[in-house]
Amino acid sequence: MTFRRMKTDCRAGSLLVAALMLLAGCLSSRANVYATDIKLNGSTNNAAIVASSGLQISYILNEPATAGVTVQIESSSAVLWTTNLAWQMAGTAEGSNSVAWDGTDQTTGASAAAGIYSISITAGAVGYDNWTNITDDGTNFSVEAPMSIAVNKNANSPFCGRVFVGCAPSPDVPGVVFNPGIAKFNADGSAPDEGGGVCKGGYQWAGLPYFSPWKISISSDDKVYIDDWSAGGIVLAFDEVISTNYMTVLGTNNYSYPDEKLSGPLVTGAGTNTLLLMADANTNTANGGSLGIVEWAVTNNGLVGSNDTGTVLVGISSNTNGLTVAPWDMSLDTNGNIYAIQNLDGVTDPGYAGTMRVFCFPAYEGVTETNAIWSIGSTDEDLEKAFGIAVDPSATFVAVAVFGYGTSPESLSNGGVNIYYATNGQLVTQLDTTNGLDYSPEYTDVAWDNAGNLYATDYGNSVWRAYSPPGPNQATTVAVPVVEVYDALAQPLLCAPQAGMGEFGFTLLGQSNVAYVIESSPDLITWTKIATNYETAAVRAISLPMAAGPAFYQAVIP
Repeated sequence: MTFRRMKTDCRAGSLLVAALMLLAGCLSSRANVYATDIKLNGSTNNAAIVASSGLQISYILNEPATAGVTVQIESSSAVLWTTNLAWQMAGTAEGSNSVAWDGTDQTTGASAAAGIYSISITAGAVGYDNWTNITDDGTNFSVEAPMSIAVNKNANSPFCGRVFVGCAPSPDVPGVVFNPGIAKFNADGSAPDEGGGVCKGGYQWAGLPYFSPWKISISSDDKVYIDDWSAGGIVLAFDEVISTNYMTVLGTNNYSYPDEKLSGPLVTGAGTNTLLLMADANTNTANGGSLGIVEWAVTNNGLVGSNDTGTVLVGISSNTNGLTVAPWDMSLDTNGNIYAIQNLDGVTDPGYAGTMRVFCFPAYEGVTETNAIWSIGSTDEDLEKAFGIAVDPSATFVAVAVFGYGTSPESLSNGGVNIYYATNGQLVTQLDTTNGLDYSPEYTDVAWDNAGNLYATDYGNSVWRAYSPPGPNQATTVAVPVVEVYDALAQPLLCAPQAGMGEFGFTLLGQSNVAYVIESSPDLITWTKIATNYETAAVRAISLPMAAGPAFYQAVIP
């Protein structure tokens, strides 16, 4: 696939508020507005308070909650406190919001009893008549050369709702900073706590035309899997901040011939139940050609076995209702059905004019599948150069990102996003984003969140977008952190000191969920903060570097 050079002028972009991707458990129903990044007293850790001190609850809304917001604190099934924020009140705006709980039981007016309480935030919107772009193509959503998109949907993670965009600029475009890597965003397009920008994760991404980085997938245990096609389609696993402690999960030794062109990944499961799917996009028949869609099991060390060449789930065949050409991308629904696309250009290469482009195959049951449940697109110019495919969590809709075709960037035609019914491939709608754009849209990837919102990366206009389905909506996000209420916070005690190997250790006896400050002093008069300790447990093991001279230590409540 040949990519044009990137345009060197500044274009407004829209980070496909893909962040909507809150995990299935994160949201209780379909919605385009929802709360993410919920913090208690400014932290994603559990909070511990005395009821009289109250609690600050902050959150991010991906767009305005035009039907209001409800914040609720409860113990088991008993609601202790709730606040209903009507539209245009503080707490319903797009972006950062906060409310304060005064620490009382709303029914009795008395201070909350000691115990552990959960927090939930319900946001609603009046909705739209049609599928609607809910981002504004503004600078918060702009990214150069967006090739892929993914959102964390792990409801038990403080990173639930985080958006990842793979950026692959070309190294030979004058005036353009060559900075390939992964961009991270909150649901509203703002930068995450550790900072925004493009992260390399300590890896040397190659950019275009090598599809490096390429597709992204996030497992249910917060691992971010990224494909580097420039290295044949190896898959790397990063943490949520894309730090430098990555692992090469799938390597070139996991393939049956030397001309690897693996497109993906798609990851299901977590830990030792993790499965990794890739589309073999190799068209070099002299080297064996494509195997089709291949699956690998991730072992207990987080890697695919060194001699594991995978299991072919969907193979290449001469069956007109199956893959006759190498697949380009795939997706999987909750029933195990496999969706795939073939990246074909029947306009410039008439040999592909009658070839199907989008497929749904039945779930793998031990035998390689070659016969699709349905297939479409043999003469559909709106599927020329299909670049990405994704099925929504309810297995209702399948979206296909289409790059378009033509002889130059400005003359590309038919680029867009098509939505089909997952059951039969019938067209639902085509999303039109051509109005007012400087360049023809060139879509490279699509993704869904569990609330039914759709995301797409527009390479041609350097943006990513979020589309809300039609109709009113509401979603409840249960906060990962909880609040523990105490009658009083007790002064912590340090005991059982130990020294050795350049470290000084002791045991801290305190209360659960409380953050303590560790201080040191040379004379018991002047104290200096040297560390902050937070743990869910009351009894904690503390280890600190050995002081240069005599020192005293204490733990205090901040």
